[in-house]
Formats: sequence, C-alpha cells, structure tokens
Amino acid sequence: MLLRGMPTVNASMQKHDHKARRVIKIDAFAYIKDSTALLVTKGIGVLDKQENDTFDEALDLRNCCGHPGKYESGIKKVSGFIENVVSIPFS
Repeated sequence: MLLRGMPTVNASMQKHDHKARRVIKIDAFAYIKDSTALLVTKGIGVLDKQENDTFDEALDLRNCCGHPGKYESGIKKVSGFIENVVSIPFS
C-alpha cells in the first residue's frame, strides 16, 4: 500500500475516516482501524472488489472470534481464513 505514496494513502484515509492519524511511517498503521485500512486499499487500487470482500468477511470472522460470545468456528473455517488472508497479499 505504501508503494502508492504517502500522500495518496493519507488522502484516501482522510476520505474514509477524517479522525485517522496521518501515516508517516509503517508503525503508524497500528493506530488505523482495520476497516479503514481495507477501504483505503480498495480506494487506491491495491485490492479489487472480490479481494476486499474476502478481507471484509475475514475481519468479521476475526471480530466474532475475538470477542466474548458463544460463537466457535470450526477447523475448516479457520483453515479457509488463514488461506485467504495469506494468499491474497502474496499472489
């Protein structure tokens, strides 16, 4: 994403979340909401619609599993999650 240039990334980020911190170095992404980062990657052309939808689903699954509740995902769901999250950025 940073290969597109900091001004492009920051402009897209401000468009989607005007309260987001400006990205000056890679460590600044720790303070950016995951949903905002996904919108930025789609907005600047890093991800296409299908890839973005896949990451949105993965974020929803992570949030379901990461917060207290009765939901427990199965091994196949987890395997698919890992496959998608790893294969898309490295394809």
